[in-house]
Amino acid sequence: MQILNSPKFQFNRLRLLPYIALGGLIFYFNSQLEFNYLIKGYLTLMECQLCTLLIYLMNKKT
Repeated sequence: MQILNSPKFQFNRLRLLPYIALGGLIFYFNSQLEFNYLIKGYLTLMECQLCTLLIYLMNKKT
């Protein structure tokens, strides 16, 4: 039980927060569109690449 309360564990849980938030936004955005399934799939791939890049740039240590 001590490992669950340690600061290192709490920090590791917070590192997933941007992925969860952006994944939810992508899901919401794509569920509202009325496009062909191929276009939706292409947009999803492009959004995932963009969000991965954004998360990398936000977490990059300068």
